[in-house]
Amino acid sequence: MPTCCQQQCRHHTLNQAAADLHFNKVVRTAVEDRVIATNPVERIPLPKLTREEMRFLSVDELWRLGHAIDRRYRALVLLGGYGGLRIGETLALRWGRVDLDRGRIDTVEGLIDLAGTITFGPAKTKAALRSLTVPRFVATEFAAFTGGLVVVVREAQTRRGRRAPRRSCVPR
Repeated sequence: MPTCCQQQCRHHTLNQAAADLHFNKVVRTAVEDRVIATNPVERIPLPKLTREEMRFLSVDELWRLGHAIDRRYRALVLLGGYGGLRIGETLALRWGRVDLDRGRIDTVEGLIDLAGTITFGPAKTKAALRSLTVPRFVATEFAAFTGGLVVVVREAQTRRGRRAPRRSCVPR
């Protein structure tokens, strides 16, 4: 298991590689548009971007987590586990997109962090625009919520140690 420092260094390297790749594309476009004659960064070797295999909770682990946390959050945990929603998609759910009778949830937007400001934004990818069916017991957990948003977003301490508006969530 990498140390925190190794993870930060790797994260920085991956971010730098992505930035270099983007810059290379921009410069390549400038060459194609004949703004410059050659691409000076074309031959810079970039590190291979490797992804770690994702680990998913087992059914038993998911239920243990659901029972270990505050009951108000159980539906969110179960939705993440059984529906595969990202946290931003879950926090952006609106009741108009949730049909508890049919056990259907439509995802069309998410909460995104733009320079420390949390706001609603489009779905992260085209694949994120989806309608999914959740098991009856997940829909039953959601039946306890009411209001415009499935989750009320409030001010709280961010992971970066500074205050940001509307950062944490409490189910209605």
